[in-house]
Amino acid sequence: MSEQPKLSEAFDDAALVVGYFSAPDCGVCKTLRPKVEELLAENYPEAAFRYVNVENEPTLAATNNVFAVPTIILFAEGKETKRFARHLSVGELTEALDRYYGMLYD
Repeated sequence: MSEQPKLSEAFDDAALVVGYFSAPDCGVCKTLRPKVEELLAENYPEAAFRYVNVENEPTLAATNNVFAVPTIILFAEGKETKRFARHLSVGELTEALDRYYGMLYD
């Protein structure tokens, strides 16, 4: 059995990957996802965004140690740099993105 790759390995051309782990029945996830996508599109266009439905891709979620939704993981140059799970704010996410995006793209 081959090992499932980490989420960041699917984006070899992106220095910054934002993984958004969610489930279809998660109300918070449904509300938060458009805000995150808009934030990335407007302020961090070079960052790659990957939505992961944990029900459809349980192995990918487990490989990335995701056991609660929503979970957002930032990968900088293939390494996990920041993780937000369950209770998170767009402000905290923005601070983390500012830091890593600035280091990688400015």
